[in-house]
Amino acid sequence: MTVAPLDWLIVGGGVHGTYLSHLLLRQAGVARDRLRVVDPHEEPLSCWDRFTRNTGMQYLRSPAVHHLDLHPQGLARFAKRGLGRRVARFVPPYQRPGLALFRAHTASLIEEHGLREVRLACRATGLGGSSAGLRVETSQGSLEAKNVVLALGLSEQPCIPAWAKEAMAAGARIDHLFDGSFRTEHVAPTERVVVVGGGITSAQVALALARQAAGRVTLVTRHALRKHRFDSDPGWLGPRNMTGFARTSDLRTRRRLIREARNRGSVPPEIYVDLKRALETRALVRAEDDILRVVARETGDLGVELAGGETVIVD
Repeated sequence: MTVAPLDWLIVGGGVHGTYLSHLLLRQAGVARDRLRVVDPHEEPLSCWDRFTRNTGMQYLRSPAVHHLDLHPQGLARFAKRGLGRRVARFVPPYQRPGLALFRAHTASLIEEHGLREVRLACRATGLGGSSAGLRVETSQGSLEAKNVVLALGLSEQPCIPAWAKEAMAAGARIDHLFDGSFRTEHVAPTERVVVVGGGITSAQVALALARQAAGRVTLVTRHALRKHRFDSDPGWLGPRNMTGFARTSDLRTRRRLIREARNRGSVPPEIYVDLKRALETRALVRAEDDILRVVARETGDLGVELAGGETVIVD
């Protein structure tokens, strides 16, 4: 791979990497031949699309002004014409868009502004200095750039607890929702499933599975259900909270502020209501406990042993 030294190189072509390429090209005036996005997937947002399908998500948690366009009302305008009008779905408050609308809008932006043209389908493997500024080693050779932006996300770093790793090593059928090979639709309606996690992702997938197999899904959370409209206070979207954050140069302090601001393991009100309804009708069962271990049983299924002494039997 031979590419002249670049002004900007973005590593990662998901939501943030694709948005940054759009911003740099259209608003910052970066020449098209001076910018590239390195990503191992052929299509922009490949992981994001797969993950949202896996969760059974119907509407985004974020408001209508959060999207990949440069104007805050870009998504709302798209929803009033052509394809956007046909898939336009919003839920109050904050006009949260339907997943189909968000995807259609993103695909339209990528096509209209030629964002595929600046992508390189390869994997970044190393980073170092060079005469041009920085050198990024990739699976197809090296690239040099004045500026490198890491937009890696966590898609290749799923958090798997020790009890799950041990059981998986012994052959237990345990999947991470964001593992590259996992698809929720591969779970058969006849199978008993335990979903582990207390946030919106686990809640959505538990509800989706319960809709196809009522009474066969158990949601295990370490804490009571937490209800928050967003995963952080809306003040972080503007100057009320961001002004002080921008003045903070110490990276440890910044990380602490981010950690404290997050509403971890929470669900928005409408998902909370859906969970309560599913629990009341016994379409879904919930256990509030820690998992000690998962053991394979002679009957061919799995025993999920909880700290409180209960064992949940699943496939």
